[in-house]
Amino acid sequence: MPFDVKDMLEHFHFSANVTILFNGWHVTTAPGMLGSCAVVILLAFFFEVLKTFRTLHLQQYATSVRHRIVESATEKSRILETQAEGELKILSWPHGIQSLLHVLQAVIGYMLMLIVMTYNGWLILSVLIGIGLGYFASAWKRKIHVDVEETAK
Repeated sequence: MPFDVKDMLEHFHFSANVTILFNGWHVTTAPGMLGSCAVVILLAFFFEVLKTFRTLHLQQYATSVRHRIVESATEKSRILETQAEGELKILSWPHGIQSLLHVLQAVIGYMLMLIVMTYNGWLILSVLIGIGLGYFASAWKRKIHVDVEETAK
């Protein structure tokens, strides 16, 4: 079935008749829509997990770590803060991996954006469910940085 611009709806709908990303991914049945929603959920889930993985990978391979001593003006005790700050060398494997993962994340992000732009409610819900589940499953691994001076005020 050839794609025609007239087939694109410009309003939100919950139809089972939609072309997703490519002419070859044209859904016309409810089971086809259910399967497509499952694929979109997995894609969005992977997108969120990839974001967390990139953060963890960067933290693991960052170099030039520096430690600071923070002294509180209101307390007599010293607080030792070990905050890793660093950078990757431009010609290193970790930087190359980060660059490739960044491109992959951008490609998946644009694919999800185009899926949402079909205005199909089932697909939009699938993207939201996927990113929500992906964040829930992976974001707890991220490190939380707290500014001691700001929280002491």
